[in-house]
Amino acid sequence: MVQNHYPKIDRLIEAISTLKLVFTVEPHSAELDRLDFRKIRLNCNGKGLSIPVADEYGDADLNNPAVLLHLVLQACEFYEEAADFLVWSKDL
Repeated sequence: MVQNHYPKIDRLIEAISTLKLVFTVEPHSAELDRLDFRKIRLNCNGKGLSIPVADEYGDADLNNPAVLLHLVLQACEFYEEAADFLVWSKDL
């Protein structure tokens, strides 16, 4: 059986291990569910933060650290690419 090799996924897994990242998917909330968003709590070096991520397909429920890191990075990318905070917040 041939196994697929995905270097980008390997890098996510390596980052999780190297940085000792811990993810917790926060419980559903009606407000975020309405927007197809979910909060993910990221802990790194004793510091934690909650990040709302787009989760239209329910990927956060897989509780896969590589998928959760991807969702967090995607949320950060959306924020970084927004013209300003107001534009980003209205996209939610």
